Amino acid sequence: LVGLPAGIAVALVAFWRGYNAPSSTLHESLKSLTMLEAKLQAAGIEETLKQLRHSLFRTAQTGFRDPEQFRESIDMLFQDNAGLIQEIGFRDASGNGFLLFRDAGGFRALSRAESSVNPYSPFQQTGSHPLQPGEATLFPAVHFDDPSRGEQQRQGPVIRMALQAPEDSGLYVIGISIADWSGALASMMQPGSRLRLPEQEDSAQLAFFFDLRGWILFEMNNGGGGRYLPDASRNGYGGDLGRTGYDAAFRPWTIHENYWLMVTESRDGRAGSGPAPADKYASAQVGATGILCFAPVFFSANDGGLPEPVGGIAFFEASTLPLNAFLKLANYALAIIVASIVLFLFMALRAHQKLPRPLLTMSDTLTALTLTAHACLPPSAHADTHPQSL
Repeated sequence: LVGLPAGIAVALVAFWRGYNAPSSTLHESLKSLTMLEAKLQAAGIEETLKQLRHSLFRTAQTGFRDPEQFRESIDMLFQDNAGLIQEIGFRDASGNGFLLFRDAGGFRALSRAESSVNPYSPFQQTGSHPLQPGEATLFPAVHFDDPSRGEQQRQGPVIRMALQAPEDSGLYVIGISIADWSGALASMMQPGSRLRLPEQEDSAQLAFFFDLRGWILFEMNNGGGGRYLPDASRNGYGGDLGRTGYDAAFRPWTIHENYWLMVTESRDGRAGSGPAPADKYASAQVGATGILCFAPVFFSANDGGLPEPVGGIAFFEASTLPLNAFLKLANYALAIIVASIVLFLFMALRAHQKLPRPLLTMSDTLTALTLTAHACLPPSAHADTHPQSL
């Protein structure tokens, strides 16, 4: 019993030391996996922007200037990305043109008055920025509704890409639906995706896109909710909700240094990771390890242009793998400690039975001999041993 506490203490120290080394390695592996997820999301956005830019250049090369030609050729020109197009328009040097707006029945043409009355309409937004011929330009996300639709049928925000065709042959503009785009990106995170590992099925994942000014524009998660509004991504941050043209955008205050470090690093074209506060993303599992990584998103104005950062993807994952590994090791350690205690008690019992037996036998023999010798003494000897009282 004196040695048992010391043995248990040694076992616990050995368990803790044996857990720390692999747990740090596991944490680094999870961080690398989360970084890969962030870069995959960023690469997906970059590839989509590149394909849309090529499609916009092909559209300019066709010389289409009739809305019916556009309507019939959208699937051919934009191929896999046709479902992301919310609006597409053309305007020539004299100001004449058209705008096609997508609704449930397909693309329908808006009149020039309808497309100009709103300050966030395509031609109003693109007209406020000088465009270089032969270069595609991205514009900040804005919310522009079809004026003929009711309040209950509002469309989602768009990110526009415009191309001023060479030789002043016209301006082509498309509006990318943020809701559809975030849904396509979220499919990479859904259960059953080829990019997901079996160990990630129980992990909570959240990604959001932010621009270089720090505005969070939309988010994706693996919960299957289908919402693009940055509600979960702003959880735990204080900041400004809504900016000019886009009410749903959110920008944390400068007191959140970790967030702005992420924005600054992305602005410089660097990927990295940052601490995920314990009180952030309350929907994450209890006891899970939160990891936050980010990667910049690049865009090039043309094929020969230098890619420049236009924003970044932040990817948050709450994994229970470290907790599961700890619990599994703790179960093993508990089983070893219990087995050691049982074995120690068994050995102590056996030692108690084996080692004292000769001593007890000798003691019993000596006691018996003493009693025998005492019984054999003469009565006088007994009298001497019991003197009379005075």
